[in-house]
Amino acid sequence: MANPSAQPLTVADLLEVVKLQNGSAFTKDDLAMLIQEMKKPFVDVAAQEREKREASKTKRDMEQMRAIQKQAQNRCSHKYKKSGVWAISPIHNYPDRQTRAVCNLCRKYFEPQHVEIGFGDVRTVVAEDPQYHIVREIEAEAAYELVG
Repeated sequence: MANPSAQPLTVADLLEVVKLQNGSAFTKDDLAMLIQEMKKPFVDVAAQEREKREASKTKRDMEQMRAIQKQAQNRCSHKYKKSGVWAISPIHNYPDRQTRAVCNLCRKYFEPQHVEIGFGDVRTVVAEDPQYHIVREIEAEAAYELVG
């Protein structure tokens, strides 16, 4: 239930206040308070509680989806089942000229060790992905095919 003190006064509430005055005159303070109460915006407490519940449910769902995606990426062989060929596509268009890659099956992103420059020239060293050796193998095979 909504808290009645949190809700602004309605016309019916004002009429009730006038009846309770029993014909006595309102003071300026009483009128100022009534006007102030009338100007307050309507607050739907039930809607606020529902939005809070929905936000927490969305947050839980997103965390669960991240965990499921992480498990799927850890189980992925990063190879196509029928042909046994790597399902990893190299990405070469980075300014540091280091190769990144993405698995076409599980969408895992492989990064080498590199430095990221953030706000205020804050430099952060990002560790190499534990499976980055696969990208090196693919790059070596591609270089061998070009030479051979």
